[in-house]
Amino acid sequence: MPVRVSRFTILVVAGLAIAAGATGSLVRAQQTAQPPAFRGGVDVVQVDVSVLDKDRKTVRDLTAADFTILEDGKSRPVVAFVPVSIADAPPGDGRAAWVRTVAPDVVTNDVRPEGRLVVIMLDWSIRVEDQTLARRVAAATVNQLGPDDLAAVVFTSAFANNGTPQNFG
Repeated sequence: MPVRVSRFTILVVAGLAIAAGATGSLVRAQQTAQPPAFRGGVDVVQVDVSVLDKDRKTVRDLTAADFTILEDGKSRPVVAFVPVSIADAPPGDGRAAWVRTVAPDVVTNDVRPEGRLVVIMLDWSIRVEDQTLARRVAAATVNQLGPDDLAAVVFTSAFANNGTPQNFG
């Protein structure tokens, strides 16, 4: 007695056979494929060098030929050489350089005891939605200052206040 098979059954069986064969091929391909190999290395190492004489003065006019680079006892080539010459600092009077070049804005530390010192700091830690309130509080504080008070508004970013610094006053 002949078995009748519908066309749909033949298509389903053929599709399953193809899928099983493709899956088996894919698994075998994954098992035989080698994982990618990544290799690393270092071709050039930057070395910053300061050369001082016995009096701790900078030795100038050196060239690449004046240096020997050793790695594990083996000589390595110098592939690039850039001398950096910085002018010697002028002899000073024992004060920090900024004290010599900036005009003093404070001539005395004597402050009348009745005055207050107020510093208002506006920086990036203030959330955007709180900035309007922070500015109103700062303005109200400045408006409350008396003639003996000292105050400063400090911006920690060049973007704030269009980069205009505020001084004590």
